[in-house]
Amino acid sequence: MFRARLQARSAPRNALPLAAGPDVIKFDPGLRRIYVAGYSGAISVFHQDDAYHYSKLEDFRVQHAVHTVAVDLKTHRLYTPEQEGDGKPVARMMVYEAIGEHYVQRAV
Repeated sequence: MFRARLQARSAPRNALPLAAGPDVIKFDPGLRRIYVAGYSGAISVFHQDDAYHYSKLEDFRVQHAVHTVAVDLKTHRLYTPEQEGDGKPVARMMVYEAIGEHYVQRAV
C-alpha cells in the first residue's frame, strides 16, 4: 500500500531533454544544479528553480563514455575520469569549473 502511494506521488511532473545515453546523476545543493552524464560525450546540466521546477542550462561536451561524475560541494568543480580521448584509450581525470551558467575545463 505504501509503495502504491509513493509511486502515485512521484509521477514525473516534467520531462527535460537529456544528452544521449544517460547513466549517472549528481546534485550540487549549493548551486542547485543537477548533472547527468552518460555514454554520448556530453553532460546535461539543469538548475533547480524550486522543488518542482527545473531549467536546462546546457549540454557541455566531454569525451565519449564518461560514466562517472564527482562534485566538490565546496568549490562546485566537477571531476570526470576519462577512458577515451579522441577515440584512443587514456586514463586521466578532467576538472570542470562553473563560470556563470557554463562549464570550462581546468588544467589538473
